[in-house]
Amino acid sequence: MRGGSLTASTAISTEQFIIKWGLYTIPYLALVTSTLLPYGFVTPRVFLFRAIVEILFVIYLVGMMRGRVSPTRSLFGIPILAYAVFVVVLAVTTLTGVNPARSMWGGIERMDGVFQSFHHLMFLLLMVLVFSKEDDWLWFFRISLGVSLVVAMFGISEWVSAGPSHRPISTIGNAGYLGEYLLVHVFLGIFLAARDAKLRRGAYLAVAIVELIALLLTGTRAGALGLVFGLIVIGGLRVMFPKEHRTAVRLRVAVVSLGSLSVVVAGTWGIGQVGFMSGMTAPIRRLMTLINDTAANRLYAWKISLRAIWDKPVLGWGPNNFDRAFNQFFQPRSDLTTPPHEDWWDRTHNIILDLGISSGVVGVIAFVLLLSIVIWAFYRTAHTTDAPKLQGPMIVMIGLVLGYFVNLLFIFPVLTTSILFVSVVGYANYYWTQSTSDSHQTKLFAKPYSKPVRVSIGCIVAVTILALYNWTIIPVDRLYRFTLALPTSSTVVNQAAIDRIRTTLNNQPFDQRELRFMVAHMAMNTSGNSNISRFIQHSLLNLAAMELGLQVALDHEDLRPFWDLADVLYQRALADPALAEAAADAYQRAIRVSPKQPQLYMGLADSFILGEDLESAERALQQVVSYVPRWVEPRITLVMIYIITKQEQQLSLAQKALEELIREQRGSLTYTANEAQRLASAYYGTEDPDMATQILNHQMEMD
Repeated sequence: MRGGSLTASTAISTEQFIIKWGLYTIPYLALVTSTLLPYGFVTPRVFLFRAIVEILFVIYLVGMMRGRVSPTRSLFGIPILAYAVFVVVLAVTTLTGVNPARSMWGGIERMDGVFQSFHHLMFLLLMVLVFSKEDDWLWFFRISLGVSLVVAMFGISEWVSAGPSHRPISTIGNAGYLGEYLLVHVFLGIFLAARDAKLRRGAYLAVAIVELIALLLTGTRAGALGLVFGLIVIGGLRVMFPKEHRTAVRLRVAVVSLGSLSVVVAGTWGIGQVGFMSGMTAPIRRLMTLINDTAANRLYAWKISLRAIWDKPVLGWGPNNFDRAFNQFFQPRSDLTTPPHEDWWDRTHNIILDLGISSGVVGVIAFVLLLSIVIWAFYRTAHTTDAPKLQGPMIVMIGLVLGYFVNLLFIFPVLTTSILFVSVVGYANYYWTQSTSDSHQTKLFAKPYSKPVRVSIGCIVAVTILALYNWTIIPVDRLYRFTLALPTSSTVVNQAAIDRIRTTLNNQPFDQRELRFMVAHMAMNTSGNSNISRFIQHSLLNLAAMELGLQVALDHEDLRPFWDLADVLYQRALADPALAEAAADAYQRAIRVSPKQPQLYMGLADSFILGEDLESAERALQQVVSYVPRWVEPRITLVMIYIITKQEQQLSLAQKALEELIREQRGSLTYTANEAQRLASAYYGTEDPDMATQILNHQMEMD
């Protein structure tokens, strides 16, 4: 089963040959990016993946109709059935969730709805149906490893050119996702070194080392933890398994493996502490810092997730609906000096909690069962195979699966790694079915096909072609037109550009949510720009407000459109204070969706101040202070309100609390430039102007 060449065999049909080569193009999607579509690291490769899979699926079905290909019962082992069950669970919980449309299609930013899961299942079916020999699987893995080398080299060159503290994103688009992608391929390189011919082992290991270096440069702790855990699993199983090794040899291997791991960890930590190498070791130091703001935010989101799971424990909230649960159970963190950087979340960054929220206990069980079956397939092969040389590769595959799982406990999967995981499931299925007896090599459908079978296959072909046209070709065309409609510079925003944006928004075949947010953010960013006329700014804000109003009507329990709508209306109120009441009303509606978001109360207070309703602004600010007592900004605003309203007793208490807060945070009475100016102006309105002068002088000395 080893070796072989990548050539067409006379034993396979033309359809199988075309499908096989089509599947070999899938790993190259990791190199696909484009500025011609929104979210250029996501949408181009996802649409291309769907198109390839759908076209290849139709080719296979047509081949079945012509009698050129026919699946057998023995191809479908327990691993592929477990994956199918997992996708079915996602589909069922989509129907029972709080927003089935969002669960089905996902969003343009992620494009990971259940519709995408169906394509993963189709991709897996095609691999299982066409990859009849182990060499077919090995060639897929070789191609993927070669592509990952290019991705890793891009990442390393990016790190070199951008500076040592930069976290590279390469062609993947995010340092965390890049680390996840490289993690899987480090194990894949080790696997191929253990499975392939001796002359190639050095090359595979060299590629794995390059990818390991790139992985470390990303500073991705999830990937690093997955790597360490997977290597420990491989080392432990390798000592356990080989029967030809004596006990002393096993012990030596264990000692060397654990000792090497200890040296690497200790050395990495030591290098990260060297002061003069602080720039060069920034990614390493990040890896060694397990507790920081990002980790704290994740822990915080996990606590909210547990409450959401407890609320709907069986079937969950439906895929892609975590933000709905997050908004409902949001609790402000009183230990922060400012509200969290993540104003809203759409993932927990933990695969178990993600599935618990999206599909409940049923989804978690289906996923754990899938992982367990895949691991068992490799374990069984390694333990019972008559070929001792298979033990090492199967052990590495177990390490890959478990290392990837540990990584997913801190991040979520994206297309580039999901493709590899699906292919690993297919490879496990291949070895699971190798023990199938000849009696099970029967065709699933008799030939010539009966009329019901032919009609069913024809219907599937028609549905697939319609899906290709309606949900791949048309969306790509409309998204491309939307991208062209967006002004390339703030200086070219005009009424014609606004009209083009409006036209393309109204012709989208599915989810417009993220596109509306893009328009809203563009409107807010251009507001106040001196290069753009007031009329155009107002027109763009009006368009954003109208589109967000439509989004709010579609999903009245989704916080993000409410929040963006309130921000847009506030920007309009800055130019026309008469609209301040509308902005305040929008913030209050957003607060009803998420009643404990401190930033919403801050926006509400600013709107009340614009409308000169200082009493209501004071109540909103006090609410902010109660949620985030260490946030300086609302306290400064409260001081100014107390000055204007001449509330001397409240002013004295507020000033004292503010001074103590700033001393606590900075060790002395120091401020940022903005804080100094605002606080000085507050003190100038009191009987303590000397304090204002002291603040400004101190700030000038620091500057």
